[in-house]
Amino acid sequence: MKEVRAAVLNPASSASDTVLKYSEFSGKAADPAVTGEYAYILGYYGLAEEALYHIDRALIAGPYDCRVRFYLSGLLSAFGVPAGAEISGCLPDWLKEPLKLPALKIKPGLAGPEELFDRAGLLMAQKRYAEAAVLFAANCGKEADNRRCYGGYAIALEKLGAYKAAAAAVEKDISLSSGEEHKKPAETYKEELLARPSPVYGEGSPKKRLKGRYLAYLGGSVTHFGSSTLYNLNSRAGKFITEKLDVSADFGWSGGNEDPDYNGFTLGLTARGNASLGHSAFSVTLAGKAERIPAPEDNFSFIISPGLSYFTGGGSVDVYLDLPLSGAYEGSPVVAAGYTVYF
Repeated sequence: MKEVRAAVLNPASSASDTVLKYSEFSGKAADPAVTGEYAYILGYYGLAEEALYHIDRALIAGPYDCRVRFYLSGLLSAFGVPAGAEISGCLPDWLKEPLKLPALKIKPGLAGPEELFDRAGLLMAQKRYAEAAVLFAANCGKEADNRRCYGGYAIALEKLGAYKAAAAAVEKDISLSSGEEHKKPAETYKEELLARPSPVYGEGSPKKRLKGRYLAYLGGSVTHFGSSTLYNLNSRAGKFITEKLDVSADFGWSGGNEDPDYNGFTLGLTARGNASLGHSAFSVTLAGKAERIPAPEDNFSFIISPGLSYFTGGGSVDVYLDLPLSGAYEGSPVVAAGYTVYF
């Protein structure tokens, strides 16, 4: 990586060779800061749309990483979006000063306002907020009297954490509005944006800063067993002892069995590991659980649970498959889902 970075700082280096080497390295690294750096280098060499695509990938995987924010800030400024300074992160160790990026532009081709909103709406749904903000910035000037354009622009900037710039876009939206029924909620929205504190960024994303945090899970499952439809409500509370491993105490309720001896409270202990899937917000998980279940006999169960989690920063959406290896329900797999809050 040092050689590739040195090539960027050497004016005599081949741009195409440097980009190719960055591409190869970025594809192997599961670090949003590396993806953000790749996006920054793409922008440095004038590859505008490719840079936007990769900076959004980095933001999805590491939204609070200050290095990703630094790269985002530089790219937005190069695109002429007046939010770069507001969301600037930390200067990466490999740079003594920011690179001088050329003025960047996205390719024209939008037929009109409706196509703009369709395209921007798709980007927002995909959480590609940087590209959406650039798209709005490039087109709101052309549609200066289009209030909707500035409204969408404000939302994209808000998602990026540029609250003051978002408030300025809302102000433009208000100035173009003639109806009081719109102005009042828009004024409230602007005041809320201006009152928000600036986000705090550090190295690494929330997904990677789990050690020492507590967790609380709530979920459940519904399944058929024999002639009964069984349901389970599950909760657990615990703590991450490393970035990849958490332990917790479990408490739940099982019901729906025709035999009341099999309905009642469950108690157990769980250990769960997680591993990131590349640059995405998804992780595969594997848990082992020892649990006391309501049953007249075989009331101790050991369960293996492979699963998939989508990390949201403040928690995760969890889907997993319980595979009982012992106990009254041995050999009867159950699909369960729930949400975990990290604090």
